[in-house]
Amino acid sequence: MKKIVLFCLFVIVSFININIFAYSINKDDYIYVGGQSIGLDVKTNVCVVGTYGIELDGKIYKPWQDAKIKDGDYIIKYANTKITDAKSLEEAVKVNGSKENDITIKRNNYIIDTKIKPVLKNNIISLGLYIKDNILGVGTLTYYLPKYNLFGSLGHKLTNNEIYGGNIYNATINSIIKSKRNSAGEKRASITGEAIGDILKNTISGVHGRASLDTKQMVLMQYKRREEVHTGDAYIRTCIEGNKVEEFSIRITKCYNQKQKDIKGMKIEVTDERLISKTGGIIQGMSGSPIIQDNKLVGALTHVILSNPLEGYGIYLEFMYDDLDINISE
Repeated sequence: MKKIVLFCLFVIVSFININIFAYSINKDDYIYVGGQSIGLDVKTNVCVVGTYGIELDGKIYKPWQDAKIKDGDYIIKYANTKITDAKSLEEAVKVNGSKENDITIKRNNYIIDTKIKPVLKNNIISLGLYIKDNILGVGTLTYYLPKYNLFGSLGHKLTNNEIYGGNIYNATINSIIKSKRNSAGEKRASITGEAIGDILKNTISGVHGRASLDTKQMVLMQYKRREEVHTGDAYIRTCIEGNKVEEFSIRITKCYNQKQKDIKGMKIEVTDERLISKTGGIIQGMSGSPIIQDNKLVGALTHVILSNPLEGYGIYLEFMYDDLDINISE
């Protein structure tokens, strides 16, 4: 069986539920098509990224050990207080002192209730945990609707954990690690400047939000409904050097007749020799790269097939619209 991998972003260390009004575009409207790399800073639940012992009175205490907390666990509640970021955890620990407290963690989609007893040392209450409360990565902008200041990117869910907000930034590609069989490459990038937009939703079809973006490197074109997409030549827009958006040839080898939202709507193959030479095929950070056929936007790149990095999958644009409550009128 062929292996596939989502374009997981490079992780470093809130999403308030926002009701987005329904927006409407005509099926013949022109939209701005992206391809530029963007940095995404997403605020998520508090994740444990390390542990340490606390020396007190000649002993080493490890509160997390008895609680059976591990690296990669997400802290959901502490002493019946919902935890949304590092600050809320810090405040909950401070308020409840060094007595034993209930703590709820999430591990591999399982909820675990346990107890933990912090250590008080030099008037500081400690759990012995290193934590982070955000995901920072690089993806690709798919489309932009300046009429509503809405954007769509990535083409797949960034994280399965609850999110509480975030921003997008301009990003510059510094280097490329090439893909090879059973090993996905990646774009190495740096995030530059101030935030250029707000992230509103993290859904199965990507990261969506509101921004006021520079359209100089974008192109205006119409889009295709999923039933109009066919096998044959196409191209993607993406960035592999600096912040320059370029076009690279691909071939759509299969179109899936989907009635429900799915991130594998089209199977594609990279045919552009320069892109193959530079990246080895599809790499992490290309997720969200617009797929264009017959000079119309049809969707976004989402996956690489690890057993053959020249091949991957894409999502239909309509599903990205749907997750941002964009209605298509006749």
